[in-house]
Amino acid sequence: MDTPNDLMREEIRLKVSENHDWSKLCPDLLRSILESLSSTDFYRAKTVCSDWYSIWKTCVKPLCPWRIIYVKDSLMLFKPGEDKIYKGTNVGLSNDSYYMASSGNWLLMVDSHLGFYIFNLLTSKRIDLSSMESSIRGGNVRFERNHEHGFIKGHFVEPSRKADVSKAAIIRGRTVVLWIDERTGDFLVAWIFNYRYLFSYKKGDDSWWNWNNHWNMENLNFIFWDLACRYNKLYLYTTNGHIKVVDFSGNDPIEVIEKNPYWEHPFRYLTKQEESILHSRIAIQKSGDVLIILSIVSISSTEIPLFYIFKMNLASKIWERVESIGDDEMLIFGHGVTIRAPVQDVGDGIKSGSIYFVKEDLWTIDFHAVSNCGVFDLATRSAKDSHVHMEEVDFGVHTLTSFGLDIQFPEYLHRLKTFSCEMMSDYKDKEEVTPMKELAKRFTMYDPFETDKEDSEDIFGKTRRYEITSTIALAVKRNKEVMFHERFRENGKWNRNDFTFNIA
Repeated sequence: MDTPNDLMREEIRLKVSENHDWSKLCPDLLRSILESLSSTDFYRAKTVCSDWYSIWKTCVKPLCPWRIIYVKDSLMLFKPGEDKIYKGTNVGLSNDSYYMASSGNWLLMVDSHLGFYIFNLLTSKRIDLSSMESSIRGGNVRFERNHEHGFIKGHFVEPSRKADVSKAAIIRGRTVVLWIDERTGDFLVAWIFNYRYLFSYKKGDDSWWNWNNHWNMENLNFIFWDLACRYNKLYLYTTNGHIKVVDFSGNDPIEVIEKNPYWEHPFRYLTKQEESILHSRIAIQKSGDVLIILSIVSISSTEIPLFYIFKMNLASKIWERVESIGDDEMLIFGHGVTIRAPVQDVGDGIKSGSIYFVKEDLWTIDFHAVSNCGVFDLATRSAKDSHVHMEEVDFGVHTLTSFGLDIQFPEYLHRLKTFSCEMMSDYKDKEEVTPMKELAKRFTMYDPFETDKEDSEDIFGKTRRYEITSTIALAVKRNKEVMFHERFRENGKWNRNDFTFNIA
């Protein structure tokens, strides 16, 4: 039986509980907690309750975009702010899916049967779009898949032609946009295939829409270069620099002509004598202004900017080159819209006034870069490589230098092969298992523990005067055990750092 004191304590506990409802935290305290969360937990927190959502809307949101990296056919997601890498399958993406576009936390994916779907990285919600094999509205085209192949293989068929469709063609020529309204769930997908076919799909549609017949493409030699989307409007960068606008707010898409300020003012740029345009892209600023971005290579000069940005002066109707894109905006080359970005660098050069790109956008960067992506700073007109590089390698010995993985210099490769054979010969007659640690140590290009000379030969036969100040060897067993061995010179003395770990 409860005593009066027990009843009093219970009454006090209930009152304290009522006054400390976790959903009624002090707004400043809750805001501080939310802003300290990782980007994934931050976006999940808004679904806790209506009070949390109200505070969540006032928070300073994380501004470090995820990066999508492919290691052969495996999709990886890299979070720069947390230095974490996730496999696509771990977040709910299927193995046979390929990335096409993104909007906020949503990815547009295509599977091995040309099946498009939209996937939310945080909630794992999936929206499947209608099959391309169903009837396509608006144009005289249909898709026929070759059922003998396990991966994308087929044709877009018109009365007078066929266009081959394959995984390589889709991934290599990825010109597609996704726009989604997080509040209403409205979305729009538009895809250009082979510069000729324009397909679109929006929320509520039961089939894809094709625009090929609308502009009499056959007679006008009409092609699509690029596209961008903002809200329900699709912007198309087409033949001879013309920009067309299509409104998708109604039941059927309608081309905007009278209210399109770019209709009679196509973009033109005359390259200088030693300039070459690698790619042309269109993007929409948060103000609604259209940008044309050119990736440029110069044969003679390394000082020339790698990117030019142009905007039309709406008063004079003249396209002008601009040196900035706003105080809190950055570009992802080919993404179609500017995104909000912090003024301060959050890592790898990601900040306002920068352009994020991948190696396919600028082959000049790829020649010298270990990374497969980088950031171009408009203010300094310089590019910075990402510190993250992923590449799948076969079993065996590999070299990593500032020029990349497995350098292709015949002299070095020959010496490395000879050294490998000599080393393996030392162990072939031994009964015990070859010690991985010893093998890894011997593979360091210069082993400072075996000599006190100032001048020494490395395994490539080159005489060096302590040019190499650190050497690293990494050995990976089939059981996923990794051994790391480092030798480095500091304050005139050689040091060592060895440790092991297991791959999860």
